[in-house]
Amino acid sequence: MKRVRKLILIVSLVLICGIAQASDITIAVLGDSISQTTSIHLSAWPTFLNKKMADVGIDAKIVNCSIGAGTLDSALNDTQAKNGLTQVEYATQFDPDIVLIALGFNDTITSGCIGLEPMLRAIALINEIEIVMPRALVIYTACIPYDINVQDPKKILTNKSVIPFSQRGVTMYGKDNCVSNEPVFLNEDVGVNIRNRYSTWKAMDFFIKTLVDDSIYFDMFRIYRMGFHADKLHPSEMGHRCIAAYVRDGLINSEVITDAYPILLNLKNRWDNHYKFKVDSLFDLGVLEIDSAYTEIGDYFGIDMVCLRENWIYNRRNTKFGYTDVIADINSTWIAYVKGLLPQQDVYISIDGADFNAVGVTSTYGEFNLAAKLSNIGIAQSGWHTIRFLIPSGSKTEACPCNEVFTCKLFIKN
Repeated sequence: MKRVRKLILIVSLVLICGIAQASDITIAVLGDSISQTTSIHLSAWPTFLNKKMADVGIDAKIVNCSIGAGTLDSALNDTQAKNGLTQVEYATQFDPDIVLIALGFNDTITSGCIGLEPMLRAIALINEIEIVMPRALVIYTACIPYDINVQDPKKILTNKSVIPFSQRGVTMYGKDNCVSNEPVFLNEDVGVNIRNRYSTWKAMDFFIKTLVDDSIYFDMFRIYRMGFHADKLHPSEMGHRCIAAYVRDGLINSEVITDAYPILLNLKNRWDNHYKFKVDSLFDLGVLEIDSAYTEIGDYFGIDMVCLRENWIYNRRNTKFGYTDVIADINSTWIAYVKGLLPQQDVYISIDGADFNAVGVTSTYGEFNLAAKLSNIGIAQSGWHTIRFLIPSGSKTEACPCNEVFTCKLFIKN
């Protein structure tokens, strides 16, 4: 009944005031850092959504109110969010036709807030939106942070079923808190604390759906499983593009939204034809072992899908990756980045055939960064130099203790 009343209000305003014309849709996004534009990602998913709508002739204004660490509570009460205004107050200025609530992750998964608190926050936020933006459709835009095949996250949830942020390290190769692609890690339970957080998210998700006009989803787990994350918590640029695709499909497949704004329904076929791949199709083709699909998908998007997939948790011990044949200044800081290594192992380098010396330790994800002045790693003269990296599988005294990851040649000039 609430949806019917709101639709009547929208239509009445169109006829009387011309406020909400079908060719001019304003969408406000209330969100957190997953939706926020940052110095790293100048184009977050709302920006890509705006472009996707423009590509098919929809004149839309998308107002991204998102702020890092945003919650259902802060969107309503944090007055420092947007130019001295809360997210809700900021959105109200634009008189939006649709309000997308892309919140709830920080209320449950990252904060560990359990019980009824997230639900109470949702009630307060949605009630306020209904008051200050009465004609706006309120659409819950939820991320799915774990494998949808898991029926009850409170009972069972393993490392391979959650986004990397929530994975629980295990002891491997004599080191604690390691992350790998091996079964001992993948099948490890994430622990009762994380299971409780995901269970609370699921309960909150179910509850919010009863309060809003409609719900749409983006599958964060699938997006990140394909490697489209920047830091195991936030989406990469390709991740933002995938979220935009999910939201786009949610908008045009929602009867509540298309009843109010039929231009979306009229353009549905054109939209479907304009975009060849669906995100779920990418996941089904790529991650579910149909490797031949990567060539077609990668060519279409202009990206290396195989590389992206292996950024998930895949651990290739013989990875050869690094800069070589580089020309560098003697006073410069040389940066090397290696990934796909054993987790939490000492890293050794040898300069021009000299003995190996320890220079650092790989991360729990098997990554290693070296940023040091050349003089600090034993290079003082100009000319060609050879740097060899060794990553031990255990202690240096074991048989076959080291894998040579790569050999890098540098030409140093004064």
